[in-house]
Amino acid sequence: KDQRARTSSTRPPAAPFIHTHSPRSHMADDLQAAVRLLAPTLGYSGCLEDISNASVIALRDELGRLSGLLPRLYRTWSLKAHPDKGGDEETFKRVTEAKDNLPRLLSRRIEEMEGQKHAETQRRMAERIRERGRAQAAEQGEARAREHGKR
Repeated sequence: KDQRARTSSTRPPAAPFIHTHSPRSHMADDLQAAVRLLAPTLGYSGCLEDISNASVIALRDELGRLSGLLPRLYRTWSLKAHPDKGGDEETFKRVTEAKDNLPRLLSRRIEEMEGQKHAETQRRMAERIRERGRAQAAEQGEARAREHGKR
């Protein structure tokens, strides 16, 4: 009875299952789910809590911090919540999966954001080229009109 009383306080709350093989459109949802699972369970907090508003620089910094922080948090948690120590096996599997996949999901989100940024830059450049072409055409038209007016 004492064993159950001690382990029930270290047992993390049940969390939603994280799908790791999802289309890119659901990448932010997967990251949000991973963070919701990891944050309260492992004591993790970072800019990933608001992934949709985070910048690429902030996400890269977060990825760098995760490589050192995540294994330490996970080890501390797993020593308390491992099924051999009386923890819930399903929750342990979910947290392990989230821990293993969070860096990969974060990297993919960074790549996705960089791709969007590149596409936006390309769109702006194309618009500038069109504007320059219009300005040149207008200048040429005015020059022709002036030349025609002199005759």
